[in-house]
Amino acid sequence: MIWDQPAAQGLQSLTHWILIVILPLIGIAGLTMAIIQTAKNMLPLRQWFQRDCVNSWLAARARSARSASPAINVEQAKTDLVHLATAGDSGSLYSLPIEQLCGQINAASQVILDYPVRYWNLLRCLASQSNPDDLAAVNVDPKTLSHRKELLRRAATDLTNDEHDEVDDFVGARNRVSHQIQRAVDALQISIGFRWKFWMQLASIILSAVLAALAVIASGHSLSSAHAIGFIALAAIFSGILAPIVRDLVASIEQVRT
Repeated sequence: MIWDQPAAQGLQSLTHWILIVILPLIGIAGLTMAIIQTAKNMLPLRQWFQRDCVNSWLAARARSARSASPAINVEQAKTDLVHLATAGDSGSLYSLPIEQLCGQINAASQVILDYPVRYWNLLRCLASQSNPDDLAAVNVDPKTLSHRKELLRRAATDLTNDEHDEVDDFVGARNRVSHQIQRAVDALQISIGFRWKFWMQLASIILSAVLAALAVIASGHSLSSAHAIGFIALAAIFSGILAPIVRDLVASIEQVRT
């Protein structure tokens, strides 16, 4: 029939594009993802990145809190955080997925609130935006803290009015400080997660462009030609779109394995 010839030509054209353009783009994107995933598995990239982010975050919060507490020792705060979160194993802490890392920080914050004098540097960093009066109410010597905990264990009917007020003030201040720490850690999780995904996607775009350029050179074509530039741009864009999909797929497979 007459329409058979245009249909056949259209099918041939589609097949040509798949073989000449689409398949090479998929191959480059797949190779890019494989290289990035191998680098992530072989090198402690996540550990380096998250360590730098957390250390910078603690230092920034210490600077914002120094007006109220100029004696903050940031290095001691970093040491205390690693000690409380993973018993001093910094590599294990900073290699965790960001959700688990922030979960460990939140868990450590409860210990900090139980021993505020011992972990004062870290407490001031984590709770740098808390009300100074709340921090003063929380940061008491062990004897006073023990006394207040004893009041909490007693029945409310056995407490005097002054003791009721003391307990209410202490519990309220502690809850507000704890809430502020949790929201600060949530913000840290969002920030690091976004930045990690951004840099991984940017790396995939750049690497795909490099691989596409090498493919063009290997084919004997000039990189300055319009076709070569278009192919390199398509490879970079295609890989940038595919990167999050492949990353999520690999993460799902790893979770199933564990």
